[in-house]
Amino acid sequence: MLATVRFALRQAAESLPNEQTALPMLLSFAATFAGIAAENMSRDGGWLFLEMGRRLERGESMAESLAILLDAPPDRLEPGMALSIELADSVLSYDLRHAGILSPGPVLSMVLADLFNPRSLAFQCAALRACLERLGADDDAETAHQLQREVTNLVGVASNLGEPLRRAAAKLRLLSDRMHRRFVALLPEAHALEENEVRDPVP
Repeated sequence: MLATVRFALRQAAESLPNEQTALPMLLSFAATFAGIAAENMSRDGGWLFLEMGRRLERGESMAESLAILLDAPPDRLEPGMALSIELADSVLSYDLRHAGILSPGPVLSMVLADLFNPRSLAFQCAALRACLERLGADDDAETAHQLQREVTNLVGVASNLGEPLRRAAAKLRLLSDRMHRRFVALLPEAHALEENEVRDPVP
């Protein structure tokens, strides 16, 4: 496994001076690493944090991108919907289910609420919740669950989704900060001082 990763990384590094080959090689390395992690990595603490980072990053970037693509009234959504399906790497799945006919309901269901689509926003929240529950972070897991419900409910809105999706991205960033403080920085939670905690200044 290590030899495979090193080989893919070396190929990616060698391709960097050439802009035409750099992106495909970097994507190839990312796919190689993700595949090895998915099939060979034991599901212990290291995998959990790798998985949480993936879900946070994918969820935030998807929410921010969809906020731009879907911020339009229903009669002007078609170009944004087509790009949303491509961004979610779900073109084939959508064509098989809906014969390629773009409609707000099916598109939003696939990119926002489909728990069987590993690129949907709801999938990211559900996977994040499962990781947090394994770590015993029940309050953060509930936050992820609440966000999952919120993005799922957006399927019925189908217009001017920019602001609610930007709020979802902001909530994922806040959750990321909380997880950093809790599991990485190991800092105590911020809180207001009580009167009995306030001391006189040292002269």
